[in-house]
Parts: sequence; C-alpha cells; structure tokens
Amino acid sequence: MSISKLSHRSLSDRPLSRREFLRFSALGVGTLAMVACAAPAVPAAAPAAATEATVEAAPATEALTLEVVMDTPEYQNQHQQIFDLFAEEHPGVTVTLITHSEDGQPAYVAKVAGGYAPAMETCWASGNSYRVNLDTYQNHIDLSTIDYPYFDEFLYDLKNAWADTYGQSGPRVIDPYLGVVMTWMFHEDLLEPAGLNPIGKVNTWDDLKTWLDEGSKFAKGEGKLFWDQAWLNPWFGWHLNYDTIPLAFPEGQREHQIACWKGEKAFNGEDSPYRRYLEFYKEAYDKGWLPENYWTRKWEEDMESSFATKNSLVMLHGPWPWDKTLGIDPAAKQAGIPATPPAEGQSQWMQLQSDPGIDTGSQAMFMRTGNDQKPEWDTIRELFIWWHSPEIIRLRGEAIGFIPAVKLDPPADLQGPQLVNTVLEIEKPGGKWENVKWERSVSGETLMGAKRKGGSPGVWDVESGNIAINWADLMTDKITVQDYLDKAQTNYEASYQ
Repeated sequence: MSISKLSHRSLSDRPLSRREFLRFSALGVGTLAMVACAAPAVPAAAPAAATEATVEAAPATEALTLEVVMDTPEYQNQHQQIFDLFAEEHPGVTVTLITHSEDGQPAYVAKVAGGYAPAMETCWASGNSYRVNLDTYQNHIDLSTIDYPYFDEFLYDLKNAWADTYGQSGPRVIDPYLGVVMTWMFHEDLLEPAGLNPIGKVNTWDDLKTWLDEGSKFAKGEGKLFWDQAWLNPWFGWHLNYDTIPLAFPEGQREHQIACWKGEKAFNGEDSPYRRYLEFYKEAYDKGWLPENYWTRKWEEDMESSFATKNSLVMLHGPWPWDKTLGIDPAAKQAGIPATPPAEGQSQWMQLQSDPGIDTGSQAMFMRTGNDQKPEWDTIRELFIWWHSPEIIRLRGEAIGFIPAVKLDPPADLQGPQLVNTVLEIEKPGGKWENVKWERSVSGETLMGAKRKGGSPGVWDVESGNIAINWADLMTDKITVQDYLDKAQTNYEASYQ
C-alpha cells in the first residue's frame, strides 16, 4: 500500500471509534491505562467485532515480523494493541513491541553494538541521556528523505528544529508529544486524615518546606517514608530535574538558566540559578526529608514500588509512577501540586514542562541507519509514518496520557492521572491551578547542543559517570555546594565550544 493511500485511511474514517478500539480485550480507556501498567503481558487478540470495520485489506504478503524497541514497559499493552492495528491492515505483517526499563538499557546498547537494528526504536531505549547530536546523528535515517507528510501539523517546528540546532539535514527523530512535567504527587487518602494534604495549604516555598518537615515527622511515626527519592544518573542530569527547582526563585528563571548555558553567566556565580537547586536538596537531606543514602536506592524496585504499595507517601516525579501505581492498586487516590511554589522575591508560581524531543526523549522515535537497505524498507517506512500520523498520535496520547504536539480537532480526550489531576489544571480558567504559569521555552542545554564537544564530561558529569559520586559527596559534606558548582563550571568550559 502506498504512503499516499495510507494517509487517507485514518482511524477517524473507520466505523470503529477510538474508544471502541481501546475496549479491545474488554478494556475501557481508563482500565486499559491502569491494567497495562502492570507487568507487560502478551496482548490479547482483537475480538471478532473489531473486524466489522470497513477497511480496505492490503494484499497478502510473505510473513514479515517488524520489531520495535521502546523504553516504557508501563505502556507495553497500550502500544502493542495500537501496533496490532497496523498488522490488521497488512496481512502477513506482525509488529512485535519489545520494551525494557532503565536496567535493560546497557544490554540493549550492547546488542545494538553487535549489529542489531530494529525497525524503529526510541532514543531512551539506549539510555535516558542518549542524544541525537553531532556524534550520533549518522546512525539515524534522515527523516526529510522519507516523504513524511505531517510536518506542518506539529505545534513546534519539527521539520527544522534539529537541523537548525545541529547544522545537519534532518530531523532524525520524531517526538509527537509535548514535554513531560515533574510535579509533587502524593497519596491523598493517607495525607488528608493526617492534615497533610498540601492543596490549599502549600502556596509558597517556605510552605513547601514546612510541609516536607511536618510530613517527614508524621511518616516516621508511621514507619513509612514521606518523600521517597532514589537515584538514576540521567534523571539528576536531565533538564526536567535541574531546571525545575530553580523556578521557585527570581534568580532561577529561564533567562538566567539559559545565560549559564550560553556562557554569559557562571554556573558557580553567587547568583547562579543552580545554587538554589543544590541547596534545596542539601537542606532536604540534612533535615531528614530525604531517605538516608538515597543515591543508593533503586529507581523502580525501591522508590516507585514503595510509593505504589503506600510504604512512602510523596514523590517528585513525572507521569509514569501515577500509571504504575494504578496498575498495582486501581483504587489508589493520588493527587499532586505543581513543583515550585514561589520563594521570597518570586511573585509568580511557575511550572516547567520539558523540551520537545528534537534530539532525545522517551517517545522520540527513530529508524536506525541500515533499515533503508533492508528488503522490507518500504514497510518499515510505512510503519514509521503511520505511527506518527495525527490520528495514531491522538490514539496513543489518549491511551497513555501524553499531550499531542500536533493540531487535532477536536482535541485529544486525555485521561492520564497526572494530566487530569494536576497538569491540565495549570493556566486553565477556573482550574485548580489557574494562577500557575507554564515555562515551556527550550532549555539552555538543548539550545547549546551543537556546541557540545564529543566525549566531554557534560556540566553535571552524567556522561563521565561521576554524577552520583558528586551528589553523595555533597550530601555527606565531603564537598560543599560551592565546590560542586565549581566542578560544574569547569565541566562546562571543557564541554562546550
């Protein structure tokens, strides 16, 4: 089937609605999002009723299996069911989704080094700090060459953003969703009886610290953790983390962050936006708000599972554990507040949303060089374009709770728990968080991507592997905040042209 014909066979043209599709396996949208967050399972075959849709059948072909690799096992079932739609339209073609968490990334990188090339894959399948930059772009097929018809449908300049940043033809990846958001999340049913529900009570940075202090004392008496935190190198080295906390402070606003990355302001200056970031975590550790030796705690096995089973009460996290918690306990009552209520001198409560995935991201998908030499290249290319068509982007967004970065009319019906509870309430007239403002401009690190030197340590020592050591040393008084900022400035000078 041709690409042009595919573009006229969107889901909206079918008698089978998106919600009917999402009832495959007898699951509704909300239930699907919860159940699929449990351990990945082999998706059930579509029931016979689904075949009643009037769909032009593709001609029979020899059996072909296309493997897709992604890094989000919590969305395995939703995504596999959507891939099954493509297989339904292409007799003889099977799309097999393979997912792994952060602990599976090193093995995957080794497999790729041995010559493995799936039909398509996400950037974070190879690591949460993996970027399509001047060191790696030649491993990615140039998407300006595949006749992708939907560039003009995007809310950001997908067609030119990567090329403008790195000075090479592109793009090399497509991320069809707006960035993710890190908010405070908590078990409302446990905090409300204890008088610790922060909604309406936490309105300033000092209020937040009081809440963490009182909550930690309460949780200790219950034999639980209040704010649980574990360690993941790429998380603490990701702009979503290190650019969020500074927004509570006037000197931490986006223009000051960008000035550091452009070399116009020192990372180790007295007014560095990142000073307040490090000071906050240091204070939290010294006062017992954070778990002891949290840099040794495992991300999923310790932190996320502890929250899901209510052995900890609060996390500062993105959308994924909201879904994972519901997968374990569908009756869980979760709620959240935006991450950075304003400190003294900062009048506006701001909330960061991470960058569009022009060079990395959990949903940023690419085709590895070499696929274009395979006999099945036409089908691979067709699958890639189909996966990134507006109606499939809508369907995926509704299934996993991500905000589409494409023009959709009507808008996607988003039901993700973090979205509904917190994110979609920000700047919404009459909403719970209507007075909180978005910060959605591009981060300094992304803006400076083309000036990054190959093999350099990076500002926060993620690539060098020393970031966890630095944080452990800071928490245990082996170095000071100033010492760490001095390291960051030295690393910046060694890492950027």
